[in-house]
Amino acid sequence: MNEVCPHAKDETPRDVRATWSSSQQSMKKKTNQQSRQPLRRKTPLASSSQLKTKTPLKATASLKATASLKTKTPLKAEPGPPKVKRNGPPRDPEFLGFVRERPCLFGNDCDGRVEAHHFGRGGTATKCSDYETVPLCTKHHHLWHLQGSLPTATREDWMARFRKQASRMKHEYETSLQRLRPSPAKVPGQKDQPNSVEPAIAREAELT
Repeated sequence: MNEVCPHAKDETPRDVRATWSSSQQSMKKKTNQQSRQPLRRKTPLASSSQLKTKTPLKATASLKATASLKTKTPLKAEPGPPKVKRNGPPRDPEFLGFVRERPCLFGNDCDGRVEAHHFGRGGTATKCSDYETVPLCTKHHHLWHLQGSLPTATREDWMARFRKQASRMKHEYETSLQRLRPSPAKVPGQKDQPNSVEPAIAREAELT
């Protein structure tokens, strides 16, 4: 076999090499031109025509006036469970006003307006009955709640005095209400009933 020596000289003629290099350059130019040319659409676009506005549809029949909307009646709240009347100490604002019109029970070195002092024992976070009250000025009312007593006597003596004064004032209050009430109309043929005010006045005189 004929071996080609790597150090052998290229025996290709010069004109062949020249034609080969020129063909290579022409191929590069074609590829560069093809890459630079923009892409062309294969199928042509359809001719765009101007859109024509269609005529609006006409109503075949005249529209009837719709009925006026009626306002719905408001829903009524469902009645809840009946309120339970709690049993507590009796309250009488008019009797408290009657107590405030009396002078202070202490009687000496008073200061401020007269207040209704609740001296009884009430429940949890509640005051005692309004009928267990006595008149005390602002000074002695505050002193009682501060010290639990008043000067010149012990707490037990003052409590006994409070209870006696409260029962007396309640009796006076009920008597005054009976006097203010109108007497019932007399029925013909009915016997006169005994007056209950006179015995009440007699008992009041005994207490004083």
